[in-house]
Amino acid sequence: MEKTAKHKILLSLIALLATGTVWSQAKADFKEVNQYLEQIYKENQNFQSSRKRTFTPEILARKQIMESTHQTEIDSIFKLYGWLKPPLVSKKATQAYFLVIQQADIPSQQKYQNEVFKAAQERAIKASDYYLFTDRMRMLQNKYQIFGTQAKTDDAGNFYFIPIDTSLVSGRKIPVLPDGDYIYFSGPQFVTLFLHIYNEAMTEGIPQAQIYLDGEKIGETNDKGFFQKRLSRFTNSKEIKIRKNNKEKTIRITNSKNADWLDQNIILK
Repeated sequence: MEKTAKHKILLSLIALLATGTVWSQAKADFKEVNQYLEQIYKENQNFQSSRKRTFTPEILARKQIMESTHQTEIDSIFKLYGWLKPPLVSKKATQAYFLVIQQADIPSQQKYQNEVFKAAQERAIKASDYYLFTDRMRMLQNKYQIFGTQAKTDDAGNFYFIPIDTSLVSGRKIPVLPDGDYIYFSGPQFVTLFLHIYNEAMTEGIPQAQIYLDGEKIGETNDKGFFQKRLSRFTNSKEIKIRKNNKEKTIRITNSKNADWLDQNIILK
């Protein structure tokens, strides 16, 4: 479907809403709405495929434009119809809602959080989609996750896991977690610290750099310059000192927003 055709459909739907006749007239337009939503789904999937092949500034710019456009489109359709589900529309069409909301900014995700939960309850989306959405939204706010779907990779190739909040998993089956040296669990009484220590050119991590917190050594980086530690929760400022041979750097970290985890890149030169 051409972009202009998509816009014509969207404008016609908005016009129906404005005249107050949306529910009597718009039912006949479900076929077009289905095509519209499927096009959003297709564009999203095409981008995901291209991103796997290569990652360039041009693709990133396309991503930002696409996500902004799709968010506006989904907002308009949702205002008209809510979350359309089979048999009114196809599975791909109903999945388009989730794909757009999943990639939205935090305010938009919070706006639709209950709708995503309802869609999972009604099996319009998979339960795993809801788990992914919830964990990702929490991760973007530097909160611990609940279902164990989120991990990150730094520029040195270190893979690390965002801890699961043990206070939120009572009575729920714990997911199968990846093998490795990860901090799998934490809780409200802790802040998890992730440090990435790089050389001046940021081409590689610095191994076995010594890490000090307020003057006390708390560990060393791994072979690729990564360090992780679960600390007693704090909201004030802490001094972090990094030493390796004749190189030393001191920084201060703060947790004024009371985040569950902190992630810091540091250049040691």
